[in-house]
Amino acid sequence: MMRVILLLVAAFLGAPTSAFPQVTAVLQTTPGTGASTYQAPPRDTAAKTGTARIRGHVYAAEDGAPLRRAQVRIFAPELRETRSTSTDERGVFEFRDLPGGRYTVTAGKGSFVSLQYGQTRPSQAGRPLQILDGQTVEKVDFALPRGGIITGRVVDDFGEAVADIQVAALQPRFLQGRRQLMRAGGHDPRARLRLMRCRAAGRRTGCPRPTSRGT
Repeated sequence: MMRVILLLVAAFLGAPTSAFPQVTAVLQTTPGTGASTYQAPPRDTAAKTGTARIRGHVYAAEDGAPLRRAQVRIFAPELRETRSTSTDERGVFEFRDLPGGRYTVTAGKGSFVSLQYGQTRPSQAGRPLQILDGQTVEKVDFALPRGGIITGRVVDDFGEAVADIQVAALQPRFLQGRRQLMRAGGHDPRARLRLMRCRAAGRRTGCPRPTSRGT
């Protein structure tokens, strides 16, 4: 027969018991063995909610056209998770029932360059939003530039195509407040390169040397 013992945290160093939260634990004893196992009380892992809202638009930088079904994501330590939504046919998005906190908002779509709120290009630092519970923040708008494409071939000293050569476009981005060179896109095993979501300005390309030569 399983015995359940409820343990309560009592006063510490003469302080009244009201100064300390009560913690309930479970001690289970297995019949016939005398062995006991301790089960800690469950943690509160539910996502927090509140009454704040974030509203905005996502446009194409080249002509100002609203971008439908663009992905918008928000994150804050108070959320305990990343939330996402999609824009409607007018490029509008909205997040509701948010707790107050410091939010990072990003938007992206297909062949467009993903940006954090406050950026006009990835090499810039974004701007977090400090929001109070019950506050509605509007005009959190994005103008996404269309991504570029780099194409090419990697050949050896005899002009033969070389497969599985790593070729990368490196782009300066801000990560945790620090500017770093990060990869963008990928390579084709047939030695043809197709890098999406690259900006023409401030980009560097790299290829292993001296075993290969790019043209």
